[in-house]
Amino acid sequence: MVLVRCPGLTKWKLSLDGLGGRSKLRLECVPYSEGSPIVEVPLVSDDSSQSLTTLILQGCDDQYLTTVALGNLKNLTTLMLQDNEITRLPEAIRKLPIKDLYVYRNQLDALCFGDLPRTLVTLTMEYIDLKYMDPACLQKLPYLSVVKLGLQPSLTCLDVGLLIGVKLDILDIRYTNITHLLALLGPIFTRQPLPQVKARGPDIPCDCLWEHLAYHYRTKLETHCGQRHFGTFSSQAQMFQCSGYRTECPTPLGHTPKQLCPKILRDDRAPTTHPPDTREGGRDGHEVRTQTPGESASSSAAGRHVCVELEIVGCLLVVVRRVIIAGGLFT
Repeated sequence: MVLVRCPGLTKWKLSLDGLGGRSKLRLECVPYSEGSPIVEVPLVSDDSSQSLTTLILQGCDDQYLTTVALGNLKNLTTLMLQDNEITRLPEAIRKLPIKDLYVYRNQLDALCFGDLPRTLVTLTMEYIDLKYMDPACLQKLPYLSVVKLGLQPSLTCLDVGLLIGVKLDILDIRYTNITHLLALLGPIFTRQPLPQVKARGPDIPCDCLWEHLAYHYRTKLETHCGQRHFGTFSSQAQMFQCSGYRTECPTPLGHTPKQLCPKILRDDRAPTTHPPDTREGGRDGHEVRTQTPGESASSSAAGRHVCVELEIVGCLLVVVRRVIIAGGLFT
């Protein structure tokens, strides 16, 4: 590994070269009273970038995270961002072939659809004070297997549609302030493989919602509620005794989802149409439209099947909400 420290740097005019085929580079940026340097060339020369697979940027702000700085790292598979003072994942990393992304001690306002590279396998975001997760932020990531969102006191909710169409092996949300696990219902209703869920935390109630999840997830669900009550459901009707859960997560005070995630990126990850509006009063409303009396459970199931095959993100979210609401689990 090559370690580079850059105190007092005002302009980055010369790309790093002569790395001797090394695959790992750690760049530490020391605060400078004159402000951040202007990065005018790639951080690493084209020749040295060929062997670079791991990059660690510590204390380096968004000046080091531009397409100019990182655009030639065509073989980069691991990126660690630590203490970078970023509020949104930079656009430059979306185009890199990153498989493992680690983000520590940053103040991210939101994680939005299209923010993550399509090649991603492991996402670790800890101590980042994440305020909002777009319900579709994990969509169109075919290789995503592990998501770790632990150690975030500001994370209080996962949208009910977050895991629809997302085939994870591990979801780690330990030591957050999440108050319910509605998002875990999605893989059950759409009959996806269930992930291993690590969700130990004092704010998750050990109620009938948890019991229903524990019945399906079995030993794959780890919470402070333990592993009790397996096989105690005498009928499916018992799962519909909870009430008071909301289907959507609140946004930070004074913000709307549109403000936090202002646009859907128009590239190969984005759907060709905007997700359909499912809330009364427009896309910024709060109430979810319920199933009409004439709709049957079979029609909802058929619609869900069609949506899964078409991989339309918005349709998936609408249908799973309507199926769950039709069962009466929440209003």
